[in-house]
Amino acid sequence: MNLKEQLTEHFGFTSFRSGQEEIIKDIIKGKSVLAILPTGGGKSLCFQLPALLSDSISIVISPLISLMKDQVDSINKNNLNAVFINSSLDHSDYRIAMNLITLKKVKLVYLSPEKLTDTTFIKILKDLKPSYLFIDEAHCISEWGHNFRPSFRKIIDFVKFLEIESVSAFTATANQIVREDIVKLLEMKNPSVYVEGFERPNIAIKVINSANKKRDLVRLFNKLELPAIVYTATRRSAQETASELQKFGFNATYYHGALNAEIRKMIQDDFINEKIEIICATNAFGMGIDKSNIRTVVHFEIPSSIENYYQEIGRAGRDGNESKAVLLYNPRDIVLQRQIISSSYPDFSQIMLVYDLILNYYQIGLGSSNTSFMNVDENIIKLAILKKISESQLKVAINALVHSGYFKQLNSLHSSYSMKFIVPQHYLREFIDSTPDSILKDITITLLRIEGLKLFNSLVKLNVEHLSGLLDITPDQFLDKIKNLSNMGLAQINLPAGKGAIQLIGFRIKANELKIDSIAAFKHRDYQLSKVNQIQSFAESEICRSYFILDYFGEKHSNFKCGKCDNCNSFENELDFDINQRELTSSRIDYEKEEELFLELRRIRAEAARKFNQPEYLICKDELLKAIVLEKPKTPAQLMSLKGFSLSRYNKIGLKIIELLNE
Repeated sequence: MNLKEQLTEHFGFTSFRSGQEEIIKDIIKGKSVLAILPTGGGKSLCFQLPALLSDSISIVISPLISLMKDQVDSINKNNLNAVFINSSLDHSDYRIAMNLITLKKVKLVYLSPEKLTDTTFIKILKDLKPSYLFIDEAHCISEWGHNFRPSFRKIIDFVKFLEIESVSAFTATANQIVREDIVKLLEMKNPSVYVEGFERPNIAIKVINSANKKRDLVRLFNKLELPAIVYTATRRSAQETASELQKFGFNATYYHGALNAEIRKMIQDDFINEKIEIICATNAFGMGIDKSNIRTVVHFEIPSSIENYYQEIGRAGRDGNESKAVLLYNPRDIVLQRQIISSSYPDFSQIMLVYDLILNYYQIGLGSSNTSFMNVDENIIKLAILKKISESQLKVAINALVHSGYFKQLNSLHSSYSMKFIVPQHYLREFIDSTPDSILKDITITLLRIEGLKLFNSLVKLNVEHLSGLLDITPDQFLDKIKNLSNMGLAQINLPAGKGAIQLIGFRIKANELKIDSIAAFKHRDYQLSKVNQIQSFAESEICRSYFILDYFGEKHSNFKCGKCDNCNSFENELDFDINQRELTSSRIDYEKEEELFLELRRIRAEAARKFNQPEYLICKDELLKAIVLEKPKTPAQLMSLKGFSLSRYNKIGLKIIELLNE
């Protein structure tokens, strides 16, 4: 069989990418494969082509609803080859898909993990004798993976029941520990392991040892190309670095998760539209930002892991042009990262304090039992802070008490989350199309399918338990992701006052008699600390920077040298000159004043809505108010020249807007 001819016939390509042909050959031979290929590296073709060439159906297990649909739509462009089965299908579509499967009209069946426990369904699949099983996003099976999903642990029972011999796993990110976990938990016997495509050939990596980072940052930007992102470890650092760059004439601002959603959205739009040259930000910035011409990424402080570093430098040079990634390194950064991680975890004495604090608050005495819910509300949080226990330490202490069998975790507060999209529908569609975060894409699509246009007009309560079940993620994962929507300025999220609810198991005992499983309680802390050690080794290494990263992800290249990094090639010394004051090429924007103006315009709109008895969005949409904030029209003619600002709108709110802007 000529695989290249089959590739051209089915997909229209004339050649394979690196590693694809070898992976496909092994699968066709019946071998199990573990393939780690970065996003955009051609993973899907590696299982689609063998499936199309097989005599029976093949199964793809994927946790990502939107990705399933995209892949099925893509492979069905010319012929009906695939269907998907997940929670997004209504009864009619489900019956159509099942008929196609049972009649053997398709070669590929995409499944969400929730279907693995449907005994009737999996019996149908067993009778069809599938050729192959493929697991996409396989890192989800490992608790060390960045999106652990307990339902993936059911895959091995599914494999044994169906008696499938060829099982292959695919992921875009998996270090050595995660790879070993995947092989072990899927009981893969002598799999072929492929790691390909992690080199970023157009990004030159440099590490600079810096004793005075603010000074060196200013010197760097007198030489390095813009636009740029400067990543910092803390919000305070983001603000201070932006202020320092502004002092020397750079068009810079800061961005972090504590900023108002409207301000975050303005900053993102201005950066995309070239109104800002430098963003100083925590890692809250970057996800979903579609800007291909970022020339420089600077890490002002070292990130917490090589995975984070690799992802963040990858925001440079997406247009394929030459770009730079610079890490300003000081050993004190490592101390800071360890402090950030350690400060999130309590010691045993603090766990004892939390146990007593909660039970004292709910007046449960020694030797007593109580089956009532105990809300971990603001009062508990305040009491903990008085005892010098942070919110994150409180959460970890409660988790340790849950895992050790003293408390039961409940989720009584989840239903009190609510949200509203604060961007126009077309902007949200662009986000869905462009975001690399497939889970966030799935969540957004699912919310729109269930709640519809209500989400654009008012706050809608979220049934987190139901939604996370549909998406096959934990409630905590769901909540973390929707908070990202707020961080990106796409949505307003209203959070409940508290951290969930718990219940006492058995009777209250003396705190010093608690037997905490310290290995289970702190293994994630120790794992995170080990990642800090790895990024420290990267910063202090004398070997090729790109080789270090490739080796970390398991991509082997003997005697590899990128020829671009500071260890392979002597960089021009960007710091060897005096600091000069630059002239501003454009005026800086005071985003806090912009927000004040926006809120005043909203107030005018609200008054008009009451006066004319109309919904606010009919008086004037937020998108148009934002245009007024940016343009600041001072005359009726200027205001009426804005697209969408009609005479009807002017008659309702125009005069008051002109008065406001001329004050």
